[in-house]
Amino acid sequence: MKRYIMILLSLLIVMTAGAEDVLTLDQCKELALQNNVAIRNASLQSGIAKAMRQEAFTKYFPNVSATGAAFTTNNSVVKYKFDDNIQLPAIPDILPEGGAFPINLDFSLIKKGVMADVNLVQPVFMGGLIVNGNKLAEIGEVVAELQSRQSEDQVILTVEQYYWQLASLKSKRKTVDDLIAMLDTLERQVTVAVNAGVTLRNDLLEVQLRRNEMLTGRVELDNGITIVSTILAQYIGKGIEPIGISADITPAMTVNKPDTLFVLPSDALYSTTDYGLLQQNVEASKIQEKMSLGANLPKVAVGAGYFYHNIIDQGHGFGAIYATVSIPISDWWGGSHSMRQSKLKVEMARNDLSNYSELLQVKMSNAWNALNTSYEKIGIARQSIEQANENLKLNENYYRAGTIAITDLLKAQTLFQQSHNQFVDAYGDYQIKTIEYLQSTGRK
Repeated sequence: MKRYIMILLSLLIVMTAGAEDVLTLDQCKELALQNNVAIRNASLQSGIAKAMRQEAFTKYFPNVSATGAAFTTNNSVVKYKFDDNIQLPAIPDILPEGGAFPINLDFSLIKKGVMADVNLVQPVFMGGLIVNGNKLAEIGEVVAELQSRQSEDQVILTVEQYYWQLASLKSKRKTVDDLIAMLDTLERQVTVAVNAGVTLRNDLLEVQLRRNEMLTGRVELDNGITIVSTILAQYIGKGIEPIGISADITPAMTVNKPDTLFVLPSDALYSTTDYGLLQQNVEASKIQEKMSLGANLPKVAVGAGYFYHNIIDQGHGFGAIYATVSIPISDWWGGSHSMRQSKLKVEMARNDLSNYSELLQVKMSNAWNALNTSYEKIGIARQSIEQANENLKLNENYYRAGTIAITDLLKAQTLFQQSHNQFVDAYGDYQIKTIEYLQSTGRK
């Protein structure tokens, strides 16, 4: 008895270890936002933009530098040989007649030395380049945040698509299982009838062929379920093993009418990330225009430094304060064209803002129409299911009464399967169209 208990426990452990994770849609979204590579890269890009803004802010502070140098030479830097006669004038009582005196002298200077300095330069006026550079860096940080939101929206939408695709495949497999069960029952009934000689063997072959077709379809659905569940698992950071989901689409499921989700495109426009990016593009173009002008303006800076040298065996140090003015005279020729380019780019950015704003509103309207169409398809599919169910019941009764052929009953089963698959597809599509509409109008 103890041996059987141990075997049972071992089997339970194996079954538990091999069980799939069963996740809800919200759990899948949460995992994707935590683990997906696109989200991680978007977060890193935001960090890069923040670091760039912090770097730009340091340009307001003085630039401090220190340099030092030491040298030695194999010969003196300065060498001079003097070999000449010096004419001296007459000096009473000492050299009354003057005379010439020969001088032969060699000397050399600077064979080694040390030099060092510390400089501090404070920008006073840089043509607005520092101020506008900081503004441009701030815009870069805002753009990175908006792009991060776009990445989140795309990840959420992709999870929705994989999730409902997997749910559809699971529901279609259940329909196939129901049909196989019907065909098993029908096969037994037809076998009895064939053996009794009241029906042709051809009817049995029709049922068996139809059952084999369903078995093939189930194998294909199982393969599709494995593939999609594996893709979903990898996408949300759960590895490359298939996962299970809790969604199960049945004809009894209902959806709310989308009217409560509607919002005017003109009202929703300003809350969308796409519009925000277009606005930031215009602002960035304006700042770049100012920077193009600033690059052609004079630059003023003040500085202070301390300098030290010892190159003739005598150390000497001194401090200095100074001011610099830089005027880019020759750059003005090309600068005027650069400023013209920047001005035109501002106009282009404004045109893009106007044009794409209209296209974004068109996208919202299309998403709304697609959502309503999907909702209508659910209603039609539900009616088809009711009709197909009734048709199948009638044909089963007619076949048992012997008033229709087996092919008519099999056709009724096919319509039953098609109507259920139609509803499953419509329901999953409605869920995806809902998130697409919400995202197009700036909502999650």
